Amino acid sequence: MSLEQVFGNLEQYYLSMAQGHVGGDRTNKKLTKVGGEPHTYKDDWNEFHTTVATFVQTYHQTPQNGIILHNQYPAQRFNEFNQKGWRTIGVNETALMMAMAEPMSRKVWAGGYVEYKPFFCKEL
Repeated sequence: MSLEQVFGNLEQYYLSMAQGHVGGDRTNKKLTKVGGEPHTYKDDWNEFHTTVATFVQTYHQTPQNGIILHNQYPAQRFNEFNQKGWRTIGVNETALMMAMAEPMSRKVWAGGYVEYKPFFCKEL
């Protein structure tokens, strides 16, 4: 299951139940009543965190079908992998950014046009 699928499931089946949820498409947001704006989340920031944590906990304890989970819940599958010796590996944020980045040189022309060619500045 990809990370996008996990977030898609969380959004579709759990977060969509939260008051104030407008969905992933901000240009076509859900409405409380036809023509009306959705109600905003009524509680404070800490209560919002508690609500989201409850949704995530529920997700982890809900059996799911599919090739990977086989009608198990995510926490159960995670525990199985841990028992087989699987461990998470921490990655330094800077190292990850460097690994995922690609160097690019740009030349900017008047009017905002960007050309992907080397740019040299003697003053630097």
